[in-house]
Amino acid sequence: MNDAPRLLPIRGMAARLFVTVKWLREEADAGRIPCVRAGRAYLFDAETVERVLLRRAEEGAGREAARLAEPRANARPATAGLAGWWSGQAKPRRRRKGERRG
Repeated sequence: MNDAPRLLPIRGMAARLFVTVKWLREEADAGRIPCVRAGRAYLFDAETVERVLLRRAEEGAGREAARLAEPRANARPATAGLAGWWSGQAKPRRRRKGERRG
């Protein structure tokens, strides 16, 4: 049989990946997804593109886990902004429309 890869046009590849045509075109133009250009047409080998995206997802998952494991230098406690309100201080009253400041 024919062992040549079957090339899909950009709309078919975008539908197969459940992404927008715009995103796929931008990724191909940036060189992050392999494609063949034939004039104005973008053609993709589905197996190659899926393999590249899976590798990117695996690498990204590793970087994300490492990023989340590191403590942030400028981190505040989650309740820092609510400290005054929860400590019994009165919540400032909201002015009504047309009301002047005290």
